Amino acid sequence: MAVSALRAERHLLIEGPHGSGKSELVTEICRRSGRTRTTVNGSLGLTAGALVGHHDPAVLLRRGYTGESFVPGALVASMRDGAVLHLDEANRLPPDGFNVLIYAMSEGAVEVPRHGRVRAAPGFVVIAAANPLDGVGTADLPAAFLDRVVRLSLHHQSAAEEQAIVRAH
Repeated sequence: MAVSALRAERHLLIEGPHGSGKSELVTEICRRSGRTRTTVNGSLGLTAGALVGHHDPAVLLRRGYTGESFVPGALVASMRDGAVLHLDEANRLPPDGFNVLIYAMSEGAVEVPRHGRVRAAPGFVVIAAANPLDGVGTADLPAAFLDRVVRLSLHHQSAAEEQAIVRAH
């Protein structure tokens, strides 16, 4: 399901408890498909500004608001490169981060103040991961976000499956 979503350039949400293989799955599907990815960890510090980017004050003072003064955040960099933005711990992202992320997922573009509109290159996709059992420092994922993703639920493997994984590696 994850590979199909990536091939179809659909945004994906992988839900599961800690240790169920969410991050490993993202790593493996990106490796197998030859896709580059940028990983960011959801937290209250991952604001809209942090996702989009900022203007470097030193360059800004010397040259003004130019393309050189803008330092892209993970979202803009992933969009420009047509890469996978892997948002780990998505249910820790603050509301303003979701606002800019949802717009980018829907429109394939973001508006950067004093820089302009950034359009996503082909291949841009968001793969988010969340632990629905973790209730500390988390919030429910917004319905507008959930409307834009393919949802995949992972669970812990059985003892026999874990032993087979260990033997394989």
